[in-house]
Amino acid sequence: MLKIIITSLLLSSVLSTSKPTIGILTNPSDLKDYDKSLYSYFPSSYVKWIEQAGARVIPIHWDSSYDEITVILNSINGVLFTGGDVDLYLNNTQPGFTFNKFTDTASFIFQKVIQFNKSGKFYPLLGICQGFQLINYIASSYYEVLTRMTDDLGKQRLLEIVPDEDSFVLKSIDTITLDYLKNIDGPYYSHNWGVIQQTYEKAYSLGAFFKIIAYSRDGIDLKYVAICEAREFPIYGYQFHPEKHQFEWITKATHDVQHIKYSQQLAMDFISMAKKNDNTISDEELAKLIIYNYQQINRMDKPNTSFSQVYLFERQRNETKSDQQQLGIYYNIKFFRKHH
Repeated sequence: MLKIIITSLLLSSVLSTSKPTIGILTNPSDLKDYDKSLYSYFPSSYVKWIEQAGARVIPIHWDSSYDEITVILNSINGVLFTGGDVDLYLNNTQPGFTFNKFTDTASFIFQKVIQFNKSGKFYPLLGICQGFQLINYIASSYYEVLTRMTDDLGKQRLLEIVPDEDSFVLKSIDTITLDYLKNIDGPYYSHNWGVIQQTYEKAYSLGAFFKIIAYSRDGIDLKYVAICEAREFPIYGYQFHPEKHQFEWITKATHDVQHIKYSQQLAMDFISMAKKNDNTISDEELAKLIIYNYQQINRMDKPNTSFSQVYLFERQRNETKSDQQQLGIYYNIKFFRKHH
């Protein structure tokens, strides 16, 4: 189905845009000096990574209403879920469901992206690191997908590629660069948790929705998923950080030619996909929403930080019981559950 969608859109000059705009989902703040009850954020490196590939960025606030988010999704051309340090799991310990608003906002966006693609509008969604874990969690119907990793904070690991001629991710990386990442020096990882192949086997809906494109191994040789992509939709994820090789200078990510090249290739491929839908936003509306309206904070003087700069956002609203009652979590679970 994905190849059919891609082919049909490539043949059409109407369903495309030359000025793509990407929505980046904000994270509740895990910065020690900016409390999450008051602030959200994402690293500036993701904005730079998107912009150097030829697109603009609009933040999607994780605590916005569904109506507000829908308006933005109808105007942009793709969505990015970034890295971070958020507790993703829904809290099911109390009678009924009490909800993790951040995860449910991501679930709502995930479901809308599926709906767009089913209706014929090519609409990519990319998750990086925490964002990778988030899309795996959602596609699993909220199975506890994460496994503890050992010694993968600030490490570069070789990729173990699963041969797949139909993989749109692999097609975006040239063979010389791919050989380098497989055999010489792999992508940069900064994570304590990962998703292993056995989880794909246990959580039926996860393996039914995504296919595994590549693996890496942690410090004790535990094999985990490094790249996944959806079987029918342009939804995919990287457990590693392509953006850090170009735009983060206080981490151990190398800045050699091959890593810069693969980073650029992945960014360009994402934006090329975003150009394949015809969503547009007026100049006036873009001026109100674009990332330049927000404060960028220097973090280089902070100890134990991974980010040179972050964009900081004041919280839009607080979670309410009314919000929680409208989250639609049951619909999402029903959508991904195996039907016997």
